[in-house]
Amino acid sequence: MEANHPTTPTSPGRPSRRRGPARRRPPRLVAGALALATAASSALVLSAPSSPAGAAEFYLSFVPRLASRTNAGAAVPGYVDEVALSGNGRFLAFVTKAALVPEDTNGKRDVYVRDRWAAVTELVSMTDAEQPLNADSVAPTLSDDGRYVSFLTDASNAIAGDDLGHVDAFVRDRYAGTTLRAAPGTGGALLNAGVVLAQVAGGGRYVVFQTSASNAVANDTNGNPDAFVRDLQANTTERVSLTAVDGQASGLTSNPTISDDGRYVAFDHNSLLAGGVIGTYNVYVRDRTAGTTTLVNVTSDETLPDAGAASPTISGNGRYVVFTSSATNLVPGDTNPSVDAFLRDLVAGTTERVSLPDGPGEMEAGGASVRLGVDDDASHILFQTIGKATAGSDAGNDPDIFLRVRSSGRTSRITTSSLVPDPAANTFFAAIDDTGSSVAFRITPKMTSDAAFDQAYVVGGVTTGVFPSLDQQTDQLYVDFLGRSATSAEKAAWSTKVTTGAADTATLAAQLAADPAYTASRAPLIRLYWAFFLRRPDPSGLTYWLGRYQAGQSLTKIAQSFASSSEFKNRYGNVSNNAYVKLVYQNVFERQPDAGGLAYWTGKLDRKEISRGAVIVQFSESSEGKRRLAGPTTITLMTLAMLRKVPDAATWNLLYPAVDAGEKQAGWIGRQLLASAAYDARFP
Repeated sequence: MEANHPTTPTSPGRPSRRRGPARRRPPRLVAGALALATAASSALVLSAPSSPAGAAEFYLSFVPRLASRTNAGAAVPGYVDEVALSGNGRFLAFVTKAALVPEDTNGKRDVYVRDRWAAVTELVSMTDAEQPLNADSVAPTLSDDGRYVSFLTDASNAIAGDDLGHVDAFVRDRYAGTTLRAAPGTGGALLNAGVVLAQVAGGGRYVVFQTSASNAVANDTNGNPDAFVRDLQANTTERVSLTAVDGQASGLTSNPTISDDGRYVAFDHNSLLAGGVIGTYNVYVRDRTAGTTTLVNVTSDETLPDAGAASPTISGNGRYVVFTSSATNLVPGDTNPSVDAFLRDLVAGTTERVSLPDGPGEMEAGGASVRLGVDDDASHILFQTIGKATAGSDAGNDPDIFLRVRSSGRTSRITTSSLVPDPAANTFFAAIDDTGSSVAFRITPKMTSDAAFDQAYVVGGVTTGVFPSLDQQTDQLYVDFLGRSATSAEKAAWSTKVTTGAADTATLAAQLAADPAYTASRAPLIRLYWAFFLRRPDPSGLTYWLGRYQAGQSLTKIAQSFASSSEFKNRYGNVSNNAYVKLVYQNVFERQPDAGGLAYWTGKLDRKEISRGAVIVQFSESSEGKRRLAGPTTITLMTLAMLRKVPDAATWNLLYPAVDAGEKQAGWIGRQLLASAAYDARFP
């Protein structure tokens, strides 16, 4: 009877039954048994195939997690606005009037930064002396590492002598605890007009800002808003809204956006700086190193469009620009009378439409694309729509967020009714990180004042998630993998690693997954499944055989049962010893046997000196076997501990291809599982 257990078909198992009210308690590993979740659920939702140009493969698990939290882990007790993400996806900036720390005593809107790894929220809109500002602070942006935060305020006490009387731009250095003006006038004077927009570059050295002030640089006489770049190290300011021959622009500049290294700035402008559509806005890119200004909104063959363009966002590496336009001839087949989102590759000289539905067709009439985002290699495009936008996926007329994966041509609507707390809510202020693995957005109520909906959410990325503190998440991972709580020293060590950026909690999961205390009683059996059947274990079969193995039955005896099973016979037939050895080499080592090895193992089997089970154990437990089978083994080990179940088809299809190709390792697996719906579902 035992021989038939490996062939048990994959099934969700028997639902658990519970009497009385549900009690929340952490799951436990029980000695000598395997605790498996029996409820069938999809661990991860969207698989994004490999990006163009050989870029790394990224995935999003569409599980929106509340990100605007207090240091106690609760939702911000008030209205949240204007979210921004750091390039690494770790830090979220948001604006709220709620006082989340004791030093916030001004009763004004302030900028906070949430460390999603360490579960810490801090006030950043402060004076250089770390005192509250005396006016509202808004419009935060973050450097890639989250160290530098830009914001706008009309406070008069941000720095000494600041009596500007209108909005100014500042940058907070979170590490140094300092605040400095990001948009001074010439000679250190105050600007004679306010700042409308500011963005700190990913590298943290440069800030691009927009102002109509005439004294940001010398000889600014056009009386119009311009775009400028401030070098925070060299203390210099440069105007970038210039013509192709470095001339002063005669029109209006808006929406400047800067690359990580500060070299490239994209903006829109309503006069012809370097060609464009007459009488409307066009999008341009200024190369500060080359001193050139280039028109962006053109077709792939450099033809002018039949309408203008606006609202650019430049990628961190400066190669790609996304923008909006109602032009119908930027790409073939654009027949809708809507504002679409387009991507311009400045290196390849190509233009493509990216605001497309998941499948054939285009945006419906009446929809409009706004608020764009792009990751570094343009593999993921974020766009927000107003109105019914994409056929078959958006039945409402409210703002929604979509993620476009260019390599697969797939578009996913993030703000579905199952993913946000209020299906009637509006979505604003979306942001994407540099890898496309995290998306932040703010949900605001459509017809209610329920503050629970005025919050910031993040989809994907590493976070403490359902745990209010890093220590609690660390403790849970130790329970999941080792069946015990973390010691105080272990918690302190991981807290230091995470807060300093040396590691994240996914790294901890990967380390625990390799701990012999966890692997010794599980990994050999998981390798055996792959060695025999080239598949992930089925839940009931693995539960049965793990129970036998952990109760003391030898791996060789279990292997012999596998070799005698109906699944083995149905898969391979009644193979000879010679054919069996070849099969073992192929399944475990992924190669044909050498002549000497084939003769050696076949001879031992023919002479009955060793069983078939013992042969395959020799292979699967060899150093080469462990190395070759590490991918499927690690996926199964981590899923068992973190999701409390054998990987289902959705999880396997997400994780295995990237791991098998050698592109991803255990830390990446941990990040996907920590971001999954199935992980959250364990802690209702």
